[in-house]
Amino acid sequence: MNAKITELTKRNIFDELINTEGLTWYGRLDDIRFLNRLYKLKELPSNDSRYLNMEGDINQHCLFNNDWGNWWFVDDPRLALYEDDEKFLNFICEMIHPVVRNNEEETVKLLKLFNDNLAGDGVELTPFKYISGKPIFRAIEIGNSTVIFENIEKIGREFAVEQLSKCEEKVKNGDYDGAITNSRSLIEDIIADIHKTVSGEELEKSGDLKEDYKKIKSFLNLSTEKEADNNIKQILRGFVSIIDGIDSLSNKMGDRHRRQVKPERHHAKLCVNSAKIISDLLYDIVDYQFNRRNQLIDKLLLILNSKKSSDLLRYETFKNYIHSLSYEEIIKEPRVIDFINKLDTYQKRLIIDGLIQNYQINCWDDDSRFFKSLYLLKDHLTLSDKDKIINKLHGNSQAVSFDIFWEEVNL
Repeated sequence: MNAKITELTKRNIFDELINTEGLTWYGRLDDIRFLNRLYKLKELPSNDSRYLNMEGDINQHCLFNNDWGNWWFVDDPRLALYEDDEKFLNFICEMIHPVVRNNEEETVKLLKLFNDNLAGDGVELTPFKYISGKPIFRAIEIGNSTVIFENIEKIGREFAVEQLSKCEEKVKNGDYDGAITNSRSLIEDIIADIHKTVSGEELEKSGDLKEDYKKIKSFLNLSTEKEADNNIKQILRGFVSIIDGIDSLSNKMGDRHRRQVKPERHHAKLCVNSAKIISDLLYDIVDYQFNRRNQLIDKLLLILNSKKSSDLLRYETFKNYIHSLSYEEIIKEPRVIDFINKLDTYQKRLIIDGLIQNYQINCWDDDSRFFKSLYLLKDHLTLSDKDKIINKLHGNSQAVSFDIFWEEVNL
C-alpha cells in the first residue's frame, strides 16, 4: 500500500478507543491470545529480567497483576504500531475480526470510527472474505477506485464480495483486464443475489447481463415508476446500456477469453466504478422497498377495514363489512384493485413476507384479516409460503380459515 497513515490519524484512533466506555481492544480473547494472532510474542524481547520474552511480560503484568493498564500496548515499541503502517492496519482489522469480536453493534461502531479517521489518508477498511457469514476486513486505498461501495454488508454472497475486493486489488496492481473481468462477475452475482432476495428464487444463469438486469428492473419497478423525475428515468434507462457495455468490454478486454484489445487503467476504472455504482444503487432500492413494507401492510389492512372513504378510520366497520365478503368479492373492491395495481412485484413479496413473519392471529377477526390480505396477493404465493404458514399456525386454534383459503388459492 502506497498510502501513508499519519501519526495524527493513529493517535486520533487510539484516543477515541481509549475514551470508548466499556470497550476491550482484545474483544472476547485476552491480551496474549489476541496479540499472538499478529505477532510471535515468544520471539519478542522481554522488558522484565525475570522473563524470557514478551509473552512472559504480558502474562505477569496483564493477566496476573494487571498493573500495566488496559491500553498499555499503544506505545510499546515492540509492537511498532506508530512506526509500521502495515502492523497498525492489521491490528485494527484484527480488532473487528469475527473470531475476536462477536458483538455486531460494536463491530459496526468500530468500523465507522476507523474509516472516519482513515479517510483523510485515503484508506478504508473493507470486507474481502467471509467466515461463517461474518466479514473479515482489510485496508485498501480509496484512490485506486474512487467509488465507495456503501452497501457491502448487504451482499448475501461471498463470491460477490470476493469480486468487489479483486476489482480494487487488480486496478491497484495494474491487472486491468482482470479488473474488467471481475467487474462483470461482480454485477452478475449482485443481480443474482438481489433476484433471490426479492423473489425467493435463484436466478437461472443465462450469461446475458442485460437480460438478467431486465428481470431485476421488473421486480423493482425501475422502468415503470410513474412518479419518478424524467431525468432520473433517463439515468436508470442508461444503466441498461452501461451493463451491456460492461458485458461487451469484458469479452474484448477482460481475461475471460482471448483478449482483443489491451485495456488501460481508465478503462478498468470505468468498468469497476460503473459496476459498483449500479450494484450499490440496487441495494439502496431494495432497502427502500423493505422499509416501506410495514407501511404497505398497514395501508392494505386499513383498506380492508373500511366500507367507504368516510369510514377509513372506523375499525367498527370491519366486522360488519369485511367478514361479509367472500374472497372473490374482496378482490373486486375498487380501492383494493387500485392499491394492488400500484404495487410492483417486490412490494407484493414484501407484504407477503411481512404478514407471514409478523402478523399475529389471536382471534377470528385476525384470522379473517390475515387470509383475506394474502388472498389479494394469491398470484405471488408459493409452496414455500404455504409451508411457512403451516409452521406459523401450527397449534393455533384461532386460525380457522386455513383449509378454505388454500382451496380458494388452489396452489
